[in-house]
Amino acid sequence: MFQMVCEYTGEIPVVIDGSELRQNPEAIIAAYCHALDLPYLPYALTWSPHERPSQLELWKDWYGSLMNSSGFLPSVEKPENKELLSIGPVQEAYQHCLPLYEEMYQYRIQPS
Repeated sequence: MFQMVCEYTGEIPVVIDGSELRQNPEAIIAAYCHALDLPYLPYALTWSPHERPSQLELWKDWYGSLMNSSGFLPSVEKPENKELLSIGPVQEAYQHCLPLYEEMYQYRIQPS
């Protein structure tokens, strides 16, 4: 998709690394807003857990932690994620996608 957007628009789209966003949401969102010429609204980085769009109710098992959160939390390494990489098809998919991720990663937004 990244390559398609680049080819279609002739521009590099805004890229955010999810782990970096979770580690430093203020700086990443500020840089994102700057890149898109949007106002930076620090209060938008927190929310009340009970304020959830009704659409998320359909996938509450998937979005449970989001629906109970009040802001961004740092990424946590899960041992089971490394175990998944030992499964042949998962490893193949990972190896296929890694160069694509690395290409996008070089264009990610970085705090100034």
